[in-house]
Amino acid sequence: MALLSLSRFISQSISSHLAPLGRYLSTGNHQRISSIDVNVPNRGQFNVLKGGSGVHSLIYIPGALGTASTDYQYQLEYFSRPDSSFNIVAFDPLGYGRNRSQRRQFKTEPIHFLQQDGIDAYHIMQAVEPGKPFSVLGWSDGGVAALFLSALYPSLVNKLVVWGANAFLTKQDIEMFEKTRDIKKWSPGMRDSLQAIYGSDLPQLWSDWLDSMIHIFNKHNGDLCMKELVKIKAPTLILHGDKDPLVPEVHPVYLNDAISDTRVHVFPNGKHNIHIKYSQEFNKIVEEFLLQK
Repeated sequence: MALLSLSRFISQSISSHLAPLGRYLSTGNHQRISSIDVNVPNRGQFNVLKGGSGVHSLIYIPGALGTASTDYQYQLEYFSRPDSSFNIVAFDPLGYGRNRSQRRQFKTEPIHFLQQDGIDAYHIMQAVEPGKPFSVLGWSDGGVAALFLSALYPSLVNKLVVWGANAFLTKQDIEMFEKTRDIKKWSPGMRDSLQAIYGSDLPQLWSDWLDSMIHIFNKHNGDLCMKELVKIKAPTLILHGDKDPLVPEVHPVYLNDAISDTRVHVFPNGKHNIHIKYSQEFNKIVEEFLLQK
């Protein structure tokens, strides 16, 4: 994929749906969504969004450079509505968005940084609802973190929902990523949306993310979490946009084959942001899956 088309796609995914937390909480949803601080052992304080009053607990993990309020605006609205059966939690991974007291670390040893995001999500849930089982939802990088979380704590994860996620990297993935390194070549919408969050830190943050992916491809044969998938016991819903330019079909097919209890739903014209572009259909499919006994 050419840099221009990739930049245009990501720009549309981010800037067209960017919803700063202040604006989101000012639309009336502030009565259902609150912002709380949670301390995670050996990691520090996390700002966490919490809402809903149902019996089923959910945690959302954002994608690369993403935040809870920008990645999951439509899910937070839907699953925290007054008649919802869910109690929702969402957070910005350490070093992203509102949780930037520490610089984002993209280490792959001894613990993969996406595995660490999954561990952080576990500790956040233990602080918010100690010992209570929960379901996990993750998009893109957040989907990889959700896979790690579900493999590490199978007794606590009720159900798993992932989309735009991959368990490994290919040479084509790396070549595509490398074309985006220079943010000056990004579309203005894409660059401005992320600079509104990260300011002058954006170029180094993106470059560090790219370097971590290249390191995984070169030193770990592209293995993000392939060995972990067999440990996942939770019923898993894999959603996929059939025209996703960032995560081709080989990735959801692999997840479906490697995880023991799965179902797949494909959006025929969907791209990488199916939860935004097709939010109503997406939310209903996910809700039905989560409520199935």
